[in-house]
Amino acid sequence: MPENQNPLIRQADYRDASDAAAIIELMQAYARDPMGGAEPLSRYAVEHLVPGLASIPGAFTLLALDGEEAVGLVTCFEGFSTFKCKPLLNIHDVIVLQSHRGRG
Repeated sequence: MPENQNPLIRQADYRDASDAAAIIELMQAYARDPMGGAEPLSRYAVEHLVPGLASIPGAFTLLALDGEEAVGLVTCFEGFSTFKCKPLLNIHDVIVLQSHRGRG
């Protein structure tokens, strides 16, 4: 990918097996990184993460793609600010594979 070209960003479909696998692979990459604790996800997390996300109203994951390869994600939860009386977005996970960091 040329350095000045941004990857495609799209919402993951939790029901799609390839999107679910991409989410788990990216979460595993982060979990194994020193910033993520340097340990793989538990078997329980691997088996229940995507179904758990799918069961939460207002949860969604955006995937960053370089061609067909998922290289990053953000997982978000819709909420509501009581102080501003407006919807808000909680960005929970931000992951970019080491190979794609620093590209803008």
